[in-house]
Amino acid sequence: MKKINNEKIDEILNKSNIVDIIADEIDLSKKGRNYKSLCPFHSDNNPSFTISPEKQIYKCFSCGASGNIISFLMNYKKKSFVDSVIYLSKKYNIDIDIQNIKNDSYSKFEKNKSNFLNITKKINLLFQNNLLINKNKNIIDYLKTRNINIDTIKYFQIGYCDIANMLNYIKKMKLNLADLEELGIIKIKDEENIVTYFNKRIIFPILDIDNNVLGYSGRSLQNNENKYINSPESIIFKKDNILYNINNATSNILKEKKVYVVEGFFDVISLNNIGISNTIAIMGTSFNNNSFKSISKLTKNIILFLDPDKAGLNSTYKAIFHCVSNGIMPYVVNNKYDLDPSDLVNKKEKKEVLNIINNPIDWLDFLLIKILGKTKQNANDYKNKLDNIFKIINVIQSKTMQEIYFNKISEYTKIDLNDYLNKTNNIKKINNDFKISIDYKYTKALEILILQSLYSYEAFRECKSILKNIQNHKINQIYNVLQNFYNKDNIDKVNNKNKIFNIIEEIELKNWIKNIFFKYSIYYKTNIKDTHRCIDIIKKYELEKQINQIEKELYEENNKSKITFLLNQLTELKQRR
Repeated sequence: MKKINNEKIDEILNKSNIVDIIADEIDLSKKGRNYKSLCPFHSDNNPSFTISPEKQIYKCFSCGASGNIISFLMNYKKKSFVDSVIYLSKKYNIDIDIQNIKNDSYSKFEKNKSNFLNITKKINLLFQNNLLINKNKNIIDYLKTRNINIDTIKYFQIGYCDIANMLNYIKKMKLNLADLEELGIIKIKDEENIVTYFNKRIIFPILDIDNNVLGYSGRSLQNNENKYINSPESIIFKKDNILYNINNATSNILKEKKVYVVEGFFDVISLNNIGISNTIAIMGTSFNNNSFKSISKLTKNIILFLDPDKAGLNSTYKAIFHCVSNGIMPYVVNNKYDLDPSDLVNKKEKKEVLNIINNPIDWLDFLLIKILGKTKQNANDYKNKLDNIFKIINVIQSKTMQEIYFNKISEYTKIDLNDYLNKTNNIKKINNDFKISIDYKYTKALEILILQSLYSYEAFRECKSILKNIQNHKINQIYNVLQNFYNKDNIDKVNNKNKIFNIIEEIELKNWIKNIFFKYSIYYKTNIKDTHRCIDIIKKYELEKQINQIEKELYEENNKSKITFLLNQLTELKQRR
């Protein structure tokens, strides 16, 4: 992969307006020469996020997040460096050679992908015109029964497929029939007989985060047909990777710092109609690791709102398992009605619906209420359901949290779980080797930072705020030595090891530093990548320490208001993972 020309990057940075880009995502207010806002990178109560139009940079004076417009897109919109540059180049009409950027990866596969996306975009416009310009009244009237008006149709780009219009359009646009067939838009039986999978169906286009049309889902109004037909798998349509409405919802998910996960297109649309715009739908009931990874890039605060039928409950269980397996404790909307989200919105009062949606419950509470239930009915069935809940608890790494959840189950079921768990061997012991490996990485990272700080101010400048806040006597000692040394006009000097070493008087501290030299001498030259990697390890470790401490307090706490306060703190910290 070739590098992007530095002159092009400079041109993009010079022509881009950081205020315009960030204002599209968060609310800004002008304060003197700068703009201020609540920081989008941490839970902020007082505006600490500052944008300088003159310098074209942003800085949070609370959490330390900072950078230029490219780093904002990378950290907030979760784009890669290359995708951020391409996005800005398109927005500000700056010509860059994409083929030169992607080089080998811009192969036949990429060219086909680009060609296919161009086709799906054109076909999507046809579907929309079929519905709106051709005024297909029957379909529009049906959508109105689902509380979907013209503005909503336009917003979600809903369309309609008519084979007659499609064939004329294909000829007019000179689209390649073989490509259309590969994308599942048409099927060629012979030269005179071309059909489409989606004929006489309402079309929901499936777009990615960058508004590319990946494929379609067609909804039939006939009772004797499959209700939905999706585009077949292709190089642009991968069902396991699809999240419906991700194009519209991303900015709202980032703003609200949470996401609602539903099953259907109508669920997304109905929730959007009542102001819940941070909602995405999985394709069918398939919540998998790919779905989880895509969602968790945007937020760790996942709220499940799937259908209340048996299939929906099974899907909710699987989704909970995926989340917990990846260290995220989801919440679930406690829908007390036997209605899917769309019907709930359309059949109940808005105030009541919002109250239900805005008060989700912990995943375990949901499983106990909805899956286990109070009635024990068949003993084997009850045991199987209980075992399925334990399977989720078993993947939790924190022993403290395991015990909290076991106690909650015991309280709910009125069962003494000690004997049950011993007999069924359902407690998964936390792997002590895992904890040791994490401690080792933390210690190594700290010692490398100290070693690099002894050699140059550049490294110390990058990590001094980290070293200053470490609760360790030796680290505090060496931090004070380094701070005093670099305060005395030694900032521009390098290879300071011997000078600093001679300042240290305590034998024990000197021996400790000698040991660091011996272990990590290969890191003596300051490599900022190594420095930042070590800082990231330490931040992650310190965050986990805070989480474990709150979990411990939570386990020992009996006061309900304090428990609520601790749970909120815990959720906030876990969102920063």
